[in-house]
Amino acid sequence: IKIAFANGATEKEKKAYQKLLSLVEKLGEKSKSLTKSKLQNSSSRKNELNKQNKKIALSSTPKEKTEKKNSHVLASPSDKTEIYYSESSGGGDLRDNPSSYSKARRFILAHPHLKRALQLAPFVASESLRKKDWLARRAALSVIYFSLPKGAKRDSIRRELDKLNRNLLFGKASSPLWKIHIVRKGDTLSRIAGKYNVPWEFLLKLNGLNRPIIRIGQRLKVIGGKWEIRVKKSEFRLVILLNGFYMKEYTVGLGKNGSTPTGEFIIVTKQKNPTWYWKGRRYPYGHPKNILGPRWLGFKNTEKYSGYGIHGTSFPDSIGKEASSGCIRMRNEEVKELYSMIPRKTKVFIED
Repeated sequence: IKIAFANGATEKEKKAYQKLLSLVEKLGEKSKSLTKSKLQNSSSRKNELNKQNKKIALSSTPKEKTEKKNSHVLASPSDKTEIYYSESSGGGDLRDNPSSYSKARRFILAHPHLKRALQLAPFVASESLRKKDWLARRAALSVIYFSLPKGAKRDSIRRELDKLNRNLLFGKASSPLWKIHIVRKGDTLSRIAGKYNVPWEFLLKLNGLNRPIIRIGQRLKVIGGKWEIRVKKSEFRLVILLNGFYMKEYTVGLGKNGSTPTGEFIIVTKQKNPTWYWKGRRYPYGHPKNILGPRWLGFKNTEKYSGYGIHGTSFPDSIGKEASSGCIRMRNEEVKELYSMIPRKTKVFIED
C-alpha cells in the first residue's frame, strides 16, 4: 500500500487500499482474540482432563491403570500364550519394521538381563514364532517370564519354555543349544564334562546313553556355559538358568519361620545318598531319621551361615511350605534331575 501511494495511486485506488488496510487490522485484532480464547479453552480442557484422570486413579489399581493406558496382547497361535506388549516400551516401531528383527534378536541373546531386552522381547517372541526361530523365541519368552509375577500368564510361558528346552536339547534335529564333541584318545566322559562345565550325568542324558562308556571317534552332544540358580522365597520357587536364560522351574520347601537365608551362595559339595549329621548324631542314607533324601548340594560356608544346601526329602508334603531347618527341600526325583544338571561352583541367589 505504501509503495502504491508513493508511486502516485489514484484516489479510487487509495480508497480501496485504505479499506483493505482497515480490513487487515480488524482481522489481526480478531486473530488475537481467537488465539486468547483458544488458549483459555485449552487450559480449561486440560484442567478437566486432570480431574478425570484423578477420578480414574482413585478408582483403579496401579496394574489396571497401566493396562488401560497402553497395553495390547500378542497371542501365540501355538498355545495361546498371552504376551503383554507396551507402546511405551519402544517396541511399536519395531513391530512395523521387520528388518529390525535380526538386531533385536542379537540384542536379546547377548543381553537378556538389560531393560532394553524386555522392551524388545514381545516383538522378538511374536516374529520368531512366525519365522520358526525357536532359539530366539526361547530367549524372548525367558526374558518375559522373569518379568512377570506369579500367575496364569507366567505359568503358560513356563510350559512353553519347558517344551522348547526339551526339543532344543533332546530333539533329534541339530540345535544351537549344543555342539558336537568328537571323542579323542584319552577322553573320558568325566573329562569332557569338566571341559564344558557340566556334570557327566547330564551328558549321559543328553546323548541317550545308559553307561559312561565312550569310544574314539564317537560324536557326543555337549552343552556348557554359566549355570545359575535363583530361589524366590515368597513363591517357593527355584529356577535354573543357563547363560542367563530359563532352563527349569521347581517348587521347593523352605525353612521354618523364614529361616532360609537370603543372599548369594556357591555350591561346593555334591553327594549321592548323603549321610545326615544332626545334633552330634550320624544318620546314614536310608535311615528313617535321615531327612536329606537321595541328593545333597551343599553351599560354601560363610561367616554368617554354615551347613545350608539343597536336598531331597522324606516328607514330600512339605514342598511348598516352610518346614525345614533352613535348607531348601525338593522332591526326590526333582533333586536328582537338578543334581545331574548343576556343576560345582554354581552360584545360588536366594531372595525374599
